[in-house]
Amino acid sequence: MSNLGRLTYADMKIQAVGIIQMRQSTLFGFGFGCTSLIINQFVRRYKRSRIRFCFTFGSAEIRQSASDERVTWRAKTMATVEVVFFLICSLACAPAARAGTIQNFTQMAASNGLECEQYEVTTDDGYVLTLFRLPGNSSRPVLLLSGAFGSADDYIARGNTSLPAVLARAGRDVWLGNVRGSRYGMRHRTLDPAGSAFWDFSFHEYSVSDLPAIVDFVLNNTEQQKLSHIGWSLGTTGVYVLGSERPEYAAKFRVSISLAPICYMHHSPAQVLAALTAPLVMPALALTGTDGVFVDGSLERSLVLSACSSPATAYGVCMQALYPVYGYDADEMEPEYAVKFFEHYPSSMSRKALTHLAQTIQQRRFQKYDYGLLGNLRKYGSLSPPEYALGGNNISVVLVSGRNDLTSTLPDVALLRRRLGGVRRHIVLEPAKFNHIDFAHGINTHSVLFEPIILSLLEEYDDS
Repeated sequence: MSNLGRLTYADMKIQAVGIIQMRQSTLFGFGFGCTSLIINQFVRRYKRSRIRFCFTFGSAEIRQSASDERVTWRAKTMATVEVVFFLICSLACAPAARAGTIQNFTQMAASNGLECEQYEVTTDDGYVLTLFRLPGNSSRPVLLLSGAFGSADDYIARGNTSLPAVLARAGRDVWLGNVRGSRYGMRHRTLDPAGSAFWDFSFHEYSVSDLPAIVDFVLNNTEQQKLSHIGWSLGTTGVYVLGSERPEYAAKFRVSISLAPICYMHHSPAQVLAALTAPLVMPALALTGTDGVFVDGSLERSLVLSACSSPATAYGVCMQALYPVYGYDADEMEPEYAVKFFEHYPSSMSRKALTHLAQTIQQRRFQKYDYGLLGNLRKYGSLSPPEYALGGNNISVVLVSGRNDLTSTLPDVALLRRRLGGVRRHIVLEPAKFNHIDFAHGINTHSVLFEPIILSLLEEYDDS
């Protein structure tokens, strides 16, 4: 039987260490214990669950059925919910955030001996986006885009084994883009990020405004007609939307390599998270006037930096909250690196973009933003939002999947392959535990994916 979701003894041990380090405050322990009692009442409704996190006054016990190695997706989701509540309860006594000591993209590039240039791109609706470049052969530009809650930082965090470093050493002209509302997309010609108007965008605007502006900027600066694109997670989605909404841009792509493609999520635990957050979290954010989440300096971002500040807590607690949704692969994420991971993730994102993503998950349709019946009538002339015409895409796309990716699952990518025009092939990586995070952050991803597969794909499409 598969053990992809299994918590090993070593993982339970480091998680316990993390909890012990966090129970130093009596206030924290009491708050965490009370919250755990509430959440466990919710967890008990799921009688078939094989795992339950039992936190009481800051101590932890993990109970797992010895007769079943597989942790059910429902149980893992409930575990995630409890860890999230733990993080919220820890805020009151968390140590001061250390944001001032965290390296930005250019600093990380310099520390790894990589030459880096920085540019500004202005979209057609006034957003000012930061674009990074690791200069190389300008006749072969490659554009990298990260996913939800991401930024260019995700790609370079691994240093000399990161994808930008591998591409730069191969002589590629590497460009890394950032979308509006992310850490490097917090400016506008007239709008203030403190106001709601700044955050009035979803992933539709990433696709039809940000991506075209970045593509045109790169091509103009390199004096080329085409570029290659590599996207990860939601960084793949923009190409599918762009190809259907603005088909003239197909001529500007040699190839788009989709790492962990995000379009359909019918088989992902994200279904459960969307069902929980859509009716609960989103209205709460709207009620409090929170239009952007995880903005640098915000309460929630400071919480992550504080709670995930040591190897024991970053891996033993914080990372465990992500594994149930992204897939469990302890071999590719060492505890020391988990601290660096949370220094840069999650980056800021708009509430509207999250809502749009949740809508596509819940309604099981890859569609435009749902404004409600009356809003849809005004916006689209129909009661429901139209689906994106994926079949009309003419950009050459190569899909790349991980066998243990619980966010971009194999059945969902197979559905995307059937419906998206321009798909040339679908590559499934060999490692059995390769998950959603590994595409950018796995310790061995350079030898599994970057060097043997991505470099070969880029060479294959160089003359297309």
